[in-house]
Amino acid sequence: MKSIGTHPSRVTVSTSARLHLGFLDLNGSLGRRFGSIGVAIDQPITRLMISPSSETRIIGAQQPRLLSLLPRLLQELGLSGSVNVTLDSAIPSHQGLGSGTQLELALAAGLAALAGSPEPINRALTIIDRGARSGIGMAAFAQGGFLVDGGHKENPQSGESQKSTPPILARYDFCQDWRFILLRDDNDQGLSGNSEKQAFAQLAPMADQSASRLAQLVLMLLLPGLVEQDLTSVADALTEIQTLVGDYFAPAQGGSRFSNPRIAKLLEPMVASQLSKSRSQAYGIGQSSWGPTAFILVESQLVAEAVKAQLISTIRQLSQTDPQYQGLSTVIVRGQNHGAKIEVIP
Repeated sequence: MKSIGTHPSRVTVSTSARLHLGFLDLNGSLGRRFGSIGVAIDQPITRLMISPSSETRIIGAQQPRLLSLLPRLLQELGLSGSVNVTLDSAIPSHQGLGSGTQLELALAAGLAALAGSPEPINRALTIIDRGARSGIGMAAFAQGGFLVDGGHKENPQSGESQKSTPPILARYDFCQDWRFILLRDDNDQGLSGNSEKQAFAQLAPMADQSASRLAQLVLMLLLPGLVEQDLTSVADALTEIQTLVGDYFAPAQGGSRFSNPRIAKLLEPMVASQLSKSRSQAYGIGQSSWGPTAFILVESQLVAEAVKAQLISTIRQLSQTDPQYQGLSTVIVRGQNHGAKIEVIP
């Protein structure tokens, strides 16, 4: 075991959220299941600092989780000793933004850098297993951008997914002119842990026709649109993908494509407009993972500000009769085309 006190005096790690934009195949008839699409975004971020110490101390949020992770990670890295961990900022938990994956990877990468690893990000990826269904969070931490993974192989006898991080099939830079407006209910949380496992277990396999349509949309509309920076193609693909995936998960979300009823009331009319093509502009609309965070993809900062202002006005009006709408918040973000940043300070 190496003593952690003999290594660099301080390491900072910054990593940002990701949007999980849907699955490719929830049927599994070809021997693979899930397959995810997603994109790294520039905020919110998780930023932590690690330094050797005479005793372990956690400063900031997520103290129980960090304390439970530390012993295992130190053992995996072959380190002994104690550390100070200061969590300056954290991606909100259970909001569909990948907070757990990013926090664990940031801590693992920071400890690896403190141990003098020449490739701390890769070292972190090898010791953190967060690919239960999606590999998007892992890849977003490593390289950012827009990502598609190939899902898991399934055991032909049990039908259960084999334990391995899904392979990344495609990675593209995301157009820096485009913006996402995120709409979130700060008083709500998406499914996680055992509740998430139970929800997946209770859902019937997706119809072959739906899985085939999802694959077609990704391969023949979404990815070409990304390469050509054609927002209309990307927006149309995302909205239809989210509609198909949302309808599949609706039984676990109270019968709606959106897990949060207030967000559903705001966005369902926009989705209907986009699907019918009765629109003045093309927007990509959907929900990240189990929500409650929803997104609207638009072509520019100017359009994003206009859409955000309209949402805020509508939320204020609805809040007059239903105070629960006061928990809704909006923020404008862009795609992030790089992975986590690690700084070693001797």
